[in-house]
Amino acid sequence: MLRPIRVLASLIGVTLALCAASASAGSEDKPEVKSTGVGSVSYASAVLTGSVKPRGLETTYVFEYGPTKAYGGQTTPASAGSGGSEVPVSAQATGLQPETTYHFRLVATNSMGTDRGSDKTFKTLVAPPGDPGGGSDPGTDPGTDPGTDRGTDLGNDVGIRVPGDVATAELGKSVLIAPTSGELRVRRPGRPSFVALELGSKLPVGSEVDASNGSLALTAALPSGKTQTGTFGGGRFKLAQDKRGYVDLYLRGRYCAPAKAGVVTAAARPRSGRRLWGSDHGGRFRTHGRNSHATVRGTRWLVADSCKGTFTRVMSGSVVVRDLVRKKSVVLDAGERYLARPRR
Repeated sequence: MLRPIRVLASLIGVTLALCAASASAGSEDKPEVKSTGVGSVSYASAVLTGSVKPRGLETTYVFEYGPTKAYGGQTTPASAGSGGSEVPVSAQATGLQPETTYHFRLVATNSMGTDRGSDKTFKTLVAPPGDPGGGSDPGTDPGTDPGTDRGTDLGNDVGIRVPGDVATAELGKSVLIAPTSGELRVRRPGRPSFVALELGSKLPVGSEVDASNGSLALTAALPSGKTQTGTFGGGRFKLAQDKRGYVDLYLRGRYCAPAKAGVVTAAARPRSGRRLWGSDHGGRFRTHGRNSHATVRGTRWLVADSCKGTFTRVMSGSVVVRDLVRKKSVVLDAGERYLARPRR
């Protein structure tokens, strides 16, 4: 019979071996973007830099860049290898406009998932004599982090990618969207099903976006030639845009789950209703529920549909709610809410 000390030692040895095996198995994970920077900025190009930790799996990376957080351009995909250590990466963004501020981020992907670096900015230099443009400040704004959720494996992008160039939104025809956190899926007009979106893309108006488990930056054109950008998430919606530049987001999905006989526990009860969070700064965005729609005035707001009606809540700024049942408009300021009840 083994002595108690010897038995204990054996158990400890087995435990350590299992822990080591678990750590080894867990070393293969989605990549990690460790840093992002910029160098060699000229009036028409910039060298984007960063570092990636592949985490033991073959990893590719791209830099997304553009005049807004919806980007619109990306560098050619390149390999970061499959090692376990942090490796430096870089790529050149070309075709830029002089004296223009650009947003950019580093995105790394392997078979286990995708990691997106934080959004940063730089400004191109003044064009040399004989070329259009001006300005010389290379930019010092490091940008902001578009989300704390670094995302998961989002699959293949069905949008229009434009390597080495920057796509633009077209009034009433297309918008630019880019995931900022979590998972994002899109269904383009005429397509039978949703497909996961990994990188920023140009999507035609009429597309349906499922951001129930994530958020995105959306950039649309204005009649003046300028653009507007808003952030949306937590729901599913269909896109439209009129000639005045208003972007309409129509909530999609089941809005009212029918009551069932019997007792249903809170854990087993399906999530009822449909909703969408939004945030913008002076853009022309409208979110449409079943009984009302909300036109924003630079704010953060929520629109949600349920059996009780369409609920609008404002966190900052103000929103004009149009009650479609009672044919009236209500202005909501920060902290206020409104429920547009259905017709009885």
